Amino acid sequence: MNNSNSKKFVDKLVDFLEYNEIKTIFSYPGEQILPFYRAVENSNIKLITVKHEQAAAHMADGYSRITNETGVCLVTAGPGATNITTGVATAYRDNSSIVCFTGRCPSKYIGTEFFQEIPMNFLDFEEGCYICESDDENLSNIKKVFEKSLFTRKPIQINISKNVYDSIDKSFGSLKITKNYKSYEKYINNHNNSELCNKLHTKYCINTMNNEIVENLEIIEYFENLKNNELVQKSKNPMLLLGQGIFGQLDYSEIIHIDEILKTLKIPIVTTYPARGVISEENEKCFGMIGRRGYFANKYLKNCDLLINLGSSLSYNTILESWNDINSKIINLDININCISDIEVIVKNFNEIFNNPDIFQKHCNYEKNNKNIFKNILEFKDYSKKVKKLIESIPNDSIIITDAGNHTVFTSLFKKCTLPKSIISSHSMGTMGFGLPCSIGVKYGCIDKNINREVININGDGGIQMNIQELATVAKNNLKILIVIMKNSRLNIFCDLDNPDYLKIGEAYGITSKLVKSENEIKKCVDEYLKGSGPLILVVECEDESLPKPEY
Repeated sequence: MNNSNSKKFVDKLVDFLEYNEIKTIFSYPGEQILPFYRAVENSNIKLITVKHEQAAAHMADGYSRITNETGVCLVTAGPGATNITTGVATAYRDNSSIVCFTGRCPSKYIGTEFFQEIPMNFLDFEEGCYICESDDENLSNIKKVFEKSLFTRKPIQINISKNVYDSIDKSFGSLKITKNYKSYEKYINNHNNSELCNKLHTKYCINTMNNEIVENLEIIEYFENLKNNELVQKSKNPMLLLGQGIFGQLDYSEIIHIDEILKTLKIPIVTTYPARGVISEENEKCFGMIGRRGYFANKYLKNCDLLINLGSSLSYNTILESWNDINSKIINLDININCISDIEVIVKNFNEIFNNPDIFQKHCNYEKNNKNIFKNILEFKDYSKKVKKLIESIPNDSIIITDAGNHTVFTSLFKKCTLPKSIISSHSMGTMGFGLPCSIGVKYGCIDKNINREVININGDGGIQMNIQELATVAKNNLKILIVIMKNSRLNIFCDLDNPDYLKIGEAYGITSKLVKSENEIKKCVDEYLKGSGPLILVVECEDESLPKPEY
């Protein structure tokens, strides 16, 4: 990278992004970011111009979720910045790494109620906000912002005054973003007074119900402590809970191989919603997802006497309020995953601790005796039958991005995840309008990382209208995405919906659109999409249907 101090800050910023392989930025132009916008336009970075800033944040979020790297969006000051709020909040709650560049009025006008000036502390749910002034350290601090977002898995805002873009930046040194947690931990320990880094927790620990903490241990020593834990020694029916934290700092190419390692485990496994597919749900050792939309795994959880948590925040969606005694059974393992070999070491040590073959056989017998539980839970009707048929018709390795609504629940129930990232949704916020723009971000992540999986976007007829303008982004870039609209003319239990003609809307954007009335038409339409090279909208007419209630 050219660190010449004769270059403008904006040019060095774009050089920095290119040097760190930031390949795509989602943006909407505006006056206060125009120098940055033009510089990116003239670079090798793909600049995806969206139709609404909220969508830019959702796209960056989707990009991050599929690649396990940082997604980037760029919006102007004032309304441009305020419009990203919902997208940033969604990424924050779901632990997604995004960096949001926002515009700001020239420095000399700050505090004068200048056009589009607004205090930026309205984004209190961010991990932080870095404000760029005329400073020689801007570029090196932006590097730290990217690292903090990556390692905390949270959104961070970078707010740049317009005049700063033309300033001369004199920062030198290594400007390569660190992606290894241990290297970053060492950096933080050497710079422990840095406000930019003070929220990052870096210690290995075992956290039991008594809040016993053991710090600064290598993984092998770490498991020596686990082996001596009283809960572990007494356990007859242990279970391992995997959350999305197991993805750590792994590349996508490593994430899809975690299953090969986990299948050697000698302990039954359950997962959180976002970690589904980290071990194939067709594997007999995987008992499925626990939590608010778990079924069989929830029943099984009641029979375990030890739940070992690796990578889950144990949110309300995962550990339900009614499970009064579960906290006394949990051991939390806070291990930072830097490379695939870390998981190999973890599995090896687990197998040394839990090496009783009777443990797994007991669980297999329990599963055999309860294998028909799913059939007893659901009475399939029109809506759910059509979702089920859709899932059966698409390739098994497809990436499904759902919006918020009944379709999300039915998709979760019917889809058996055999690969990581098989279902992506706003599982913590339930953000309507998330699905379409997120699927665009996922698609660009697949393009940049050569991920050869179909991108399927399933929406309700309520959520699709909240960011329907992004059909223009799909059409302009000819993105091969299957966009499904489940049209039941109903907003869940709340009210009826008066729908527009989605076929005409799709055609107005130049996207082939088809109406599906019968379950039998779905496969033919999906096959047509798979043979094509562009997007397709399927409007699926269906009757309203109540959601099934999980057994807690």
